[in-house]
Amino acid sequence: MTRLPLAAITLLFMLSAASAGAGTMRTVTLNDGSTITGEVVSLANGVYEVRSPTLGSVHIKDSDVRGIDDAPAAAAAPISSSEVEALQQRLLADDNAMDKIRHLKDDPLFRKVLNDPEVLRALKSGDVSSLLSNPSVNELANHPVVKDLGRSLGQ
Repeated sequence: MTRLPLAAITLLFMLSAASAGAGTMRTVTLNDGSTITGEVVSLANGVYEVRSPTLGSVHIKDSDVRGIDDAPAAAAAPISSSEVEALQQRLLADDNAMDKIRHLKDDPLFRKVLNDPEVLRALKSGDVSSLLSNPSVNELANHPVVKDLGRSLGQ
């Protein structure tokens, strides 16, 4: 079996996590003043479902919400190294996800991104904002397999 480098798995995790919350980002302000940034997925029976890139799917009672605003572009919470490690382990333990990742290894766009020195530098330094602003990385984030991985991580 061909092993994928950890950099590839890290990149796919970051792309998957970003695409998991790829809808319109909103900042939900709670009555206590705390905020949650994510995609407002639904409002049913007085309960919002918010999909946060860092918290996953969160359910919030309407009565606990002070307001909902458009999130500034830079408002997405940074991904900590412990979150990256935890979700890398989730990906590694998921046979279905790993099969999808293995099939990507021969994809020309995936190879292009993994051979980009800027991407490798950003991966090594944990520079998520550089990764997410890279045009090739953004193109890869829209790849159907990466989007599918994002949906499964967002559950």
